[in-house]
Amino acid sequence: MEPQPQLIIPTPPASAVEATPALLIANNAGVVITDPVSDVVPTVDPAVESLITEVSQQQLMAYVRQLEGFGTRNAFSDTQSETFGIGAARRWIFNEFVRVGNGRL
Repeated sequence: MEPQPQLIIPTPPASAVEATPALLIANNAGVVITDPVSDVVPTVDPAVESLITEVSQQQLMAYVRQLEGFGTRNAFSDTQSETFGIGAARRWIFNEFVRVGNGRL
């Protein structure tokens, strides 16, 4: 399996916009800086980083394959079947949340 390309989102350049009357009350200069240059260095929350490292590409692909197995995503598909259609997919997703929620749902 070929690795997925890394998504790169560029930082937009600093910009200024014309102030609306409401903003002029707060800032008498007439221009509002929407992305000021700052010395703030973004950091990664260790708890979030820990969660991200636990994400498994194999498990995500298994979820996709399982959902593909239910067939159509048509809103008018079978809602009663236990094996096909949006009803079966909906129940499987709910049961997965119950399972991974470990009783917290």
